[in-house]
Amino acid sequence: MKSQKMRCFIIAALLISITLISCRDNRGADALVLIVGCNANTNVLPDRFYSEISKFLEGAVDGGCVAVISSDGVPRVLYENCFSAEKNRIEREKKNESRKKRIEKFLMDENEIRAVVPENDLLKAIQHGARQLNAFESQSKRKLREKRIVIMNNGIVTTGEFDFTASAYMINKYDFKTKKNEVEAFAAGIAEKLSMNGELPNLGDVNITFMGLGDVAPPQEELSMKVREGLIILWRTIFEKCNVPTAQIDIKDWPPNTGNPNVGLPQVTPIFFFNGIMEIPDSLVTFSFGQSVYKDPSSAEKVLRNFSNEIIEYIAKNKNAKIYVVGSESKHRGVPPPFTTALSESRAKTVMETLVRFGVPRNQMEAFGLAVDFPRREDEWKSGAFDPIIGAKNQKVVLIPDNIEDVKFLEEVRSARAILYGKR
Repeated sequence: MKSQKMRCFIIAALLISITLISCRDNRGADALVLIVGCNANTNVLPDRFYSEISKFLEGAVDGGCVAVISSDGVPRVLYENCFSAEKNRIEREKKNESRKKRIEKFLMDENEIRAVVPENDLLKAIQHGARQLNAFESQSKRKLREKRIVIMNNGIVTTGEFDFTASAYMINKYDFKTKKNEVEAFAAGIAEKLSMNGELPNLGDVNITFMGLGDVAPPQEELSMKVREGLIILWRTIFEKCNVPTAQIDIKDWPPNTGNPNVGLPQVTPIFFFNGIMEIPDSLVTFSFGQSVYKDPSSAEKVLRNFSNEIIEYIAKNKNAKIYVVGSESKHRGVPPPFTTALSESRAKTVMETLVRFGVPRNQMEAFGLAVDFPRREDEWKSGAFDPIIGAKNQKVVLIPDNIEDVKFLEEVRSARAILYGKR
């Protein structure tokens, strides 16, 4: 009788153990993608980043998967691994802790995560992250319980489909205290355009954690609270357009990081969020080669009509303001400076005449060309050979109100004009 009770006890214990192991294995594991922006315009990863991701690593190293992706000009996978789940609890905890430490050590090594290609293409990095999570579905040793993308990036994109050099001026335009709805409408328009162009992945079953948004370092100028708020609205709207439920989007509105900036990294184009300045890059309003006529008049006029509405609204609130319509050009060897200056002036005048047709008062605009003397332009020949990407960014027409907050920049524009045209 006694031995029979003992056998029953042993069988019951075994059944309980099997059940516990089964429950433990059926609860699933996590798939985690970490997107890091170790670029020239960011600070080193702060300590709070590591403490934040520690909790996410717990479920990922326990039979799940982890990937680290860079967000430089050509995003790439820096690290990926799917882990086994040990059955012995003590061995399991020991291995999981060791795995966590290895990943954290990898992230702390700037040589492992540093950018190697100029610029920041966060949108493409997110696309890579989505594909990586899909791949983890089949690679994981256990059923996935949670999929998460954690981003450590300032959110300023300087290349690719979502290049801020073409759209950043809009973010700083609004007073966020009184016109938040307009910012939201603008963000919705951007998200819709990206979606229509097939740039937004479906992240409906993914959790998003975004850290470091708006956290920049020289040469990028520090962002105002207005711009930081705008970036939060913009990225939240984009993730919602990717079908991420609002409750699954966690954007950390941290105070600016005070750590040391990264040094010796590839160039990232600074984005100047000037108050009221509107840049019209050649990619948005394209001119025929070497001419001042629009390559696609219908498309150019559609864009400039939107600009005219913004200028008319601005002038209505700043009745004495004058808008400088300034041409900038790229530098080509063998092309004489007088030709380049004349071309930039002619293109600026073409834009001004279009704006006049759409209702902008002529007497409140002045068109001139600064060509390769446009202030704060990046040298397309700095590497010794012509860089077509930088060259394309330098081909633009810029609308500059004469009462902007950046007085120093305005003085640089006027000084360049004085040298070329002999007037202040």
